[in-house]
Amino acid sequence: MDEKVYILSLTKEQLDSLPYDVLKWECCCKNCNRGTTVRDYGLSPLFFLNRNSKRAHKNTPKYWMDTSSIIWLCGKHYAIMRRCGFDYILKKYFDHHKAPSGIIKKVNQGIEKIHP
Repeated sequence: MDEKVYILSLTKEQLDSLPYDVLKWECCCKNCNRGTTVRDYGLSPLFFLNRNSKRAHKNTPKYWMDTSSIIWLCGKHYAIMRRCGFDYILKKYFDHHKAPSGIIKKVNQGIEKIHP
């Protein structure tokens, strides 16, 4: 089985036992450096949202994000988008010069596990 297919088929508990780097996925809006953390298992541009919730445990495949085709909005810009619409965000806030590869930043390296 292909390594990528194998990793994508693992449960959250199994993923927790693999080594990964924690990266920051920044908001795609101008002058915004807020974001969320993702796990890098070496499958770029696929990253796993770094969540430890019941949803992540029950719906692991939904937490894989393809950063080449999905943008991230921080909570502030997401609230504006919900209120005013996605077109408004695109026109007023969206940074068209931020490349997907430029919004993923190293936070730390060598995380072995979340839980002992």
